[in-house]
Amino acid sequence: MTRGTRTVRALENVLTPAKAQVLHDDAAVRGKWLTWALTDTDVEHRGKHVACAHEADRQGGTLRPGALAANTLNDLRAMLPTQLTRRDRTGVLPCRGTCDSTTPSGPANGFGSPTNDRLGMTETLRNTDLCTQYADPVGRLLTIGETGSYDPAKWPDYVVNFGLAREHVAALACMVCDAALNRANTDSSEVWAPMHAWRALGQLGVQEAIAPLLGFLRTSENDDAVSEELPIVFGMIGPAAVPHIAAFLSDRSNPTSPVATAMAGLREIVARHPECRNDCVGILARVLEPHAASDPVVNGFAAWILIDLAAVEAIDVMRDAFRRRAVDLSLVGDEEDVEIALGLRKRRTTPAPSYHIGPPGWLDQPHAGGIQPGTRVLPQGGKVGRNDPCPCGSGRKYKKCCLQ
Repeated sequence: MTRGTRTVRALENVLTPAKAQVLHDDAAVRGKWLTWALTDTDVEHRGKHVACAHEADRQGGTLRPGALAANTLNDLRAMLPTQLTRRDRTGVLPCRGTCDSTTPSGPANGFGSPTNDRLGMTETLRNTDLCTQYADPVGRLLTIGETGSYDPAKWPDYVVNFGLAREHVAALACMVCDAALNRANTDSSEVWAPMHAWRALGQLGVQEAIAPLLGFLRTSENDDAVSEELPIVFGMIGPAAVPHIAAFLSDRSNPTSPVATAMAGLREIVARHPECRNDCVGILARVLEPHAASDPVVNGFAAWILIDLAAVEAIDVMRDAFRRRAVDLSLVGDEEDVEIALGLRKRRTTPAPSYHIGPPGWLDQPHAGGIQPGTRVLPQGGKVGRNDPCPCGSGRKYKKCCLQ
């Protein structure tokens, strides 16, 4: 079990303290949960502390109405809405990346996209000390440490053993996204506290946790614990998570690995709530449609989950995607492979696609001259399982290495 890091992105739309107060008051009147995520790694406000406002929308994304910026942390604290104090953390949510504005192309989930790697911004968020003190019973999660298994059957019963309840949801969401905890020493027990917090949120099954979890997911590309366990957590939360995940998948600015994790969440929801199957199949099928313009790797993951769901009814959409060459063949094979996997044919009638496994850029090297014409060189590795060791020899999982 490992914990990881990720990159960050820039911020826009800075608020005045007065506008921030109005924004917070308006959300309260409408019964919305407005959170303030803090960062000090914003590209356009270097050296400043920034608090970004996040509000769950009807479609399950998270609107980002604006943000506050200050030179010092104390100045930023003074600018926050008056309802928020250090000990009243229900509206303060430190994030490990920066905030992202809502764009016309789709709903934003409120956290920065790692697509900012072109700016060279792979920075570590320093401890903002706004969410570092946790009262019991939430504070007890800081001492558990690694449990050694992603199997939910082996998770502690956080409700019974630690006395966690709905009243602790805000503090648990805060712990999931706590910068200091997620960046803690890998040998410490504290670095595992966010994992215990999201497990507890899953066991509580509260829909208020969905938007913060998806916001956290978007910024968690290199964390095996996240990709293995958040789908299970979404499954535990159940049908309420489906429209939220649908909105997450519709936002094409989301990175590939978090999108794949969200898709796996749909599979886990169906496993626990079969009545949601048709809705989840429809969401995944729409990812493959031409108007979605999804990345071929994303389409490959969508086809993967559709196969897991035995979604024979989606075969026409999948066939069309393959014929448009819009699916990465390294994930599920080609059209005939998918038909075999769904039980629609027993054997191939055409030769299997010819693959040669090589790392990114391999085809451009001098030693690639001997490859036969028509052979497809896969930068990821031909039909390697996403949890298998990467064929490039890095020692990392395929989904966390060349698949990216």
